[in-house]
Amino acid sequence: MSGSKTNTKTRNEVLATFKSTGKAWQSRMNDALKEWLEQLRLFEFMSLKEHKYSAQSANASSVEVCRKSRLSSRERAGVRGKYNANS
Repeated sequence: MSGSKTNTKTRNEVLATFKSTGKAWQSRMNDALKEWLEQLRLFEFMSLKEHKYSAQSANASSVEVCRKSRLSSRERAGVRGKYNANS
């Protein structure tokens, strides 16, 4: 395994647990950190996807309000801005 040598501050119980697993404990610790990073990236992706969906919903709501009110295109632009700012 290639990587960079680094010094980190780790809680004693965490280090002792990994060391108790035997040889190559550093690789297992690295694997655990990589798995955590992948989960973090997935969480960030899902958060971005949810934000995009809520923005689309807010825009759809503002369009529906404009249709019901029969607003002009200039008036619609103002309503969209108002709804998007509140979401």
